[in-house]
Amino acid sequence: MNRLQQARLGMVAATMLLCQNAYADFVTTPTGLDPGDQYRLVFITSDPRTAQSASIEDYNTFVDGFGDNAIASDWKAIASTPTVDAIDNTGTTAQATSVPIYNLKDQLVASTYSDLWSTASADLTFAVRYDETGESATGVMWTGTESGGTASIAPLGNTDPENDNPNATIALGYEKDKQWIQFVDNVANNASFQFYGISSVLTVAGGNAVVPEPSSAIGMVLLCGFGFAGNRRRRQKPVAA
Repeated sequence: MNRLQQARLGMVAATMLLCQNAYADFVTTPTGLDPGDQYRLVFITSDPRTAQSASIEDYNTFVDGFGDNAIASDWKAIASTPTVDAIDNTGTTAQATSVPIYNLKDQLVASTYSDLWSTASADLTFAVRYDETGESATGVMWTGTESGGTASIAPLGNTDPENDNPNATIALGYEKDKQWIQFVDNVANNASFQFYGISSVLTVAGGNAVVPEPSSAIGMVLLCGFGFAGNRRRRQKPVAA
């Protein structure tokens, strides 16, 4: 392969990446932030599972598998077990350096960690609401957590020798008040519900990326459009005469 062919392949790959980003249904770098600014992302898993495990690492592994589909990070479950509080598992304690938290639709969920765990009447700015693909996920969430970020009376993996199906706390992914983390505490933990995941601290990249000039950007949009239109035409079945 000569250098001209390599250059052409590089242009094709770059175009495909730009097209892919243009049609993405989620945002992983919030608008309005500058290079070097730090932030975190939060989402809802698109699939459910039970809350019978008492190991927080089981839930961390579960949410990490979904979160990495949006952006590579060390995703943690916003959840509490009998031995681990959500506020500690996610590194969002009062002693930690706060950064703003956004959902995957470019909406500010909480400006600080204190806002995330406020037990007062103040709401989240926006609900978590969206899954790792950017789809609205208005389901019920396993949390095992009360509004202050510590384990509720019914944490995940709770055991009760007198109950074959011990209870755990659920929350509502579309709410902004304390119901986002604690709704009711009496749901059998063998049911299947979704989970919240929160990223590690992310940093907006520096200024080495090349931004297309307006004319180039317009051309790229047209190219993406023609590419997708061509793919649709190739997939259409012939129409019988």
